[in-house]
Amino acid sequence: MLQIWHHWKVVLSPEHMVYVASLTSTGQNAFGPVLNEYAQDVAGDNFGNGTFIYQGGQGAEYPEFSLWSLSVYGGLRTLGREGKAGSRSMFLAAFTGDKSLFNRSDLAGFLKTAPDVSQPAP
Repeated sequence: MLQIWHHWKVVLSPEHMVYVASLTSTGQNAFGPVLNEYAQDVAGDNFGNGTFIYQGGQGAEYPEFSLWSLSVYGGLRTLGREGKAGSRSMFLAAFTGDKSLFNRSDLAGFLKTAPDVSQPAP
């Protein structure tokens, strides 16, 4: 089981999933409005003077939904949708929630078709 315990005392079960993707600058710009729309509580921190920075929000509709923006070492080079070297991504985005939640059209559209989100991590 995965825990979102540190901030909200929530434990995820096997019925939940985690989706991780790298974001380009367009995705970074879209993250704030998505966080504002879906989060009831926001948390974050900066470790090692920018070595690891995160910001996350807990879902307003149910506590197992969370979305996170993560920056590691000021950015990472990632692969794009076609498996070709992508541009440097300053942030990773992570989403947690019930597997059925990711079928909702509004979130599915953001996660699956946004041109700025690359392939999910295996």
